[in-house]
Amino acid sequence: MKHYKRGATPTLYSTCKTETHNSDGSLSDNALANATTSMKVIIESEDGEVVQALADATASATGLYYYKGYTIAADAQLGKYHYEFRAVDGSSKVASEDGYFIVEKQIA
Repeated sequence: MKHYKRGATPTLYSTCKTETHNSDGSLSDNALANATTSMKVIIESEDGEVVQALADATASATGLYYYKGYTIAADAQLGKYHYEFRAVDGSSKVASEDGYFIVEKQIA
């Protein structure tokens, strides 16, 4: 898990693939695909407060996305932050990344 100081701008990454199910109900590992409409990211602080509401992620290649638009406030709550990427297209394409990062106090 990555650690960032207050005032830092994390870079978050995601992949997007077409979702299909195997006969046993498990997900197949499919080829990378772009979201038809867009890829969004949401970030929440440890207490569940949304600190970045559904912002557009940037495609770097087919099915690969990143987000570098959230700067951690100087007075941000310390602790574990959760992020989730969401493919916005109403189809079978899904983002496969959600994760966490830690916000730490800056050294004075």
